[in-house]
Amino acid sequence: MKKICFIIGFIGFAINASGQTASYRFPGENKFAKAKIFFRNNNRIEVSNFLIKDDHLTFVNKATSQKGEYNLDEVYIIKVSEGNKAGEYALIGGASLGASAAISLVSFDSDVYSSGPPAGPWIAGWTAGGLLIGAIVGATQEKWKTLYVNEKE
Repeated sequence: MKKICFIIGFIGFAINASGQTASYRFPGENKFAKAKIFFRNNNRIEVSNFLIKDDHLTFVNKATSQKGEYNLDEVYIIKVSEGNKAGEYALIGGASLGASAAISLVSFDSDVYSSGPPAGPWIAGWTAGGLLIGAIVGATQEKWKTLYVNEKE
């Protein structure tokens, strides 16, 4: 019983610790190709050539192509682009179609009058198809990482 209480307490502590955000200080220069800047009034701008130097932000607004700048205290959330989701979606597509192909072989095996397709090429083909479809779909999805959250009111 003590072990169970200890494990539950540890999990609760870990979840609480992971939800806390650190104080943000950006020493030196940090450059990003794409970013989104969110404000407390629910406005946002998409920017390119995003640069954080200490507590100062400079960028090019994608909508107007004009240079802009803010102090870090003026923004609410900053998200930066980390590429696309091709790898993640390829894994999901390959796993789901590979599993579907394996399950379909079970239904072929239960029919005594049908020999069904050969197992190896059947599963490999459907898995490769799922990988390809997932990679194509994932290449269209941008991956964003939250870089900064202003917790001040």
